[in-house]
Amino acid sequence: MTRFELQKELKKIDRCIEVLHKLITKPLCECINHLGSFDEKFREENRVQLQELITVKNKLIPLNNKPDYALEKIQYQSLRLIY
Repeated sequence: MTRFELQKELKKIDRCIEVLHKLITKPLCECINHLGSFDEKFREENRVQLQELITVKNKLIPLNNKPDYALEKIQYQSLRLIY
Protein backbone atom coordinates (compact mmCIF):
# COMPACT_ATOMS: atom_id res chain seq x y z
CA MET A 1 0.00 0.00 0.00
CA THR A 2 1.39 3.37 -0.95
CA ARG A 3 1.62 6.32 1.38
CA PHE A 4 -1.16 8.07 -0.57
CA GLU A 5 -3.49 5.05 -0.27
CA LEU A 6 -2.76 4.80 3.44
CA GLN A 7 -3.53 8.49 3.97
CA LYS A 8 -6.76 8.10 2.01
CA GLU A 9 -7.86 5.17 4.19
CA LEU A 10 -6.90 7.01 7.37
CA LYS A 11 -8.99 9.97 6.22
CA LYS A 12 -11.98 7.63 5.80
CA ILE A 13 -11.46 6.30 9.31
CA ASP A 14 -11.20 9.81 10.72
CA ARG A 15 -14.47 10.77 9.00
CA CYS A 16 -16.20 7.70 10.39
CA ILE A 17 -14.98 8.48 13.91
CA GLU A 18 -16.05 12.11 13.55
CA VAL A 19 -19.54 11.08 12.45
CA LEU A 20 -19.85 8.58 15.31
CA HIS A 21 -18.73 11.25 17.78
CA LYS A 22 -21.26 13.75 16.42
CA LEU A 23 -23.96 11.09 16.46
CA ILE A 24 -23.27 10.38 20.13
CA THR A 25 -22.86 13.99 21.29
CA LYS A 26 -25.45 15.66 19.03
CA PRO A 27 -27.83 13.08 17.62
CA LEU A 28 -29.83 14.41 14.69
CA CYS A 29 -32.82 12.27 15.61
CA GLU A 30 -33.62 9.45 18.02
CA CYS A 31 -34.14 7.16 15.05
CA ILE A 32 -31.49 7.59 12.33
CA ASN A 33 -33.80 5.86 9.86
CA HIS A 34 -35.45 9.25 9.34
CA LEU A 35 -32.47 10.62 7.39
CA GLY A 36 -34.54 10.87 4.22
CA SER A 37 -37.01 13.23 5.88
CA PHE A 38 -34.61 16.20 5.98
CA ASP A 39 -35.41 19.03 3.61
CA GLU A 40 -33.44 19.42 0.37
CA LYS A 41 -31.40 22.46 1.54
CA PHE A 42 -30.27 20.68 4.71
CA ARG A 43 -29.34 17.56 2.73
CA GLU A 44 -27.34 19.57 0.20
CA GLU A 45 -25.45 21.54 2.88
CA ASN A 46 -24.68 18.43 4.90
CA ARG A 47 -24.38 15.86 2.11
CA VAL A 48 -20.98 14.48 3.15
CA GLN A 49 -21.90 14.16 6.82
CA LEU A 50 -25.23 12.53 6.03
CA GLN A 51 -23.60 10.07 3.65
CA GLU A 52 -21.07 9.12 6.34
CA LEU A 53 -23.90 8.75 8.83
CA ILE A 54 -25.80 6.47 6.44
CA THR A 55 -22.64 4.40 5.95
CA VAL A 56 -22.17 4.06 9.71
CA LYS A 57 -25.88 3.27 10.17
CA ASN A 58 -25.66 0.49 7.60
CA LYS A 59 -22.69 -1.01 9.46
CA LEU A 60 -24.37 -0.80 12.86
CA ILE A 61 -27.85 -2.13 12.02
CA PRO A 62 -26.73 -5.72 11.24
CA LEU A 63 -24.88 -5.88 14.54
CA ASN A 64 -28.14 -6.09 16.53
CA ASN A 65 -27.66 -2.71 18.19
CA LYS A 66 -24.68 -3.81 20.26
CA PRO A 67 -22.69 -0.53 20.29
CA ASP A 68 -19.51 -1.84 21.91
CA TYR A 69 -19.28 -4.76 19.51
CA ALA A 70 -20.19 -2.50 16.59
CA LEU A 71 -17.39 -0.08 17.36
CA GLU A 72 -14.91 -2.93 17.78
CA LYS A 73 -15.97 -4.38 14.43
CA ILE A 74 -15.65 -1.01 12.67
CA GLN A 75 -12.21 -0.48 14.22
CA TYR A 76 -11.15 -3.99 13.20
CA GLN A 77 -12.37 -3.48 9.63
CA SER A 78 -10.57 -0.13 9.50
CA LEU A 79 -7.33 -1.70 10.69
CA ARG A 80 -7.66 -4.42 8.04
CA LEU A 81 -7.83 -1.67 5.42
CA ILE A 82 -4.61 -0.13 6.74
CA TYR A 83 -2.64 -3.37 6.76
